[in-house]
Amino acid sequence: TAAYSPTNFIFTNTYGVAPSNTTLTIRYYTGGGTSANILANTLTNPNTNNIQFIKGGLNSTLASTVFSSIATNNPIAASGGSDGDTIQEIRKDTEVKGVLINPGGLTHSSVSLRDALSILQVPIIEVHITDIGKRESYRRINLISDLCTKSIVGKGIEGYIEGVDFLNEKN
Repeated sequence: TAAYSPTNFIFTNTYGVAPSNTTLTIRYYTGGGTSANILANTLTNPNTNNIQFIKGGLNSTLASTVFSSIATNNPIAASGGSDGDTIQEIRKDTEVKGVLINPGGLTHSSVSLRDALSILQVPIIEVHITDIGKRESYRRINLISDLCTKSIVGKGIEGYIEGVDFLNEKN
């Protein structure tokens, strides 16, 4: 079994070579209550009209080959739900598992931001693209670092990925 990270898409035009005879299991959630239920073996035609390759470079022939190689099925019926979300479902769907923040200049000056973050009871990950400790003296003042579970500085935009990975590991 291999683990695949969707963050790989940020850095390359491809995700690598997929092993043949591989099953990718996807869980999906949709609203619509009982009217969204479907029978088993009915999700057999994927709609590829809205799929976009973000970095481009995929000609129509290759895209057609990729799309024609996709086989889908739902061996188990999608059922359940109700005609509206319950309060518990709404709460579960809106539960925050953590905060990833690049406070920028507010790091040095915003007591209001500090107050807002101080009431949270979830991990807070602070990201700065540059190393603020190596910049001007006024930028070395950090009003929120003691509230943060982790601070990631000076790693460019990769710091965001590290922060998301950290939050995923925590939860």
